[in-house]
Amino acid sequence: MSAIDSDIESDSNHKRLLAVTQRRFEKFVSLFAKVLVSDHPDTIHDARVWSRRLQEALRVFSPNRESAKVASWFAPCGRSVAF
Repeated sequence: MSAIDSDIESDSNHKRLLAVTQRRFEKFVSLFAKVLVSDHPDTIHDARVWSRRLQEALRVFSPNRESAKVASWFAPCGRSVAF
């Protein structure tokens, strides 16, 4: 594989990862709005699941996964950052 092919593949992967992260963020935000007006257990559960999925995408997407700043993103969630 040439350097150009590698750059194209890397850019393609970056775009896919960004798209996944954006979809997860949008899904979480839509569920969060539902949680604010409903106390249905399934809605709360779904919001928690999508929150974790979003957190995982952010961990993968972070350019410096081990930084203190990244760890601080998840501290309010009560989750430790394990890479």
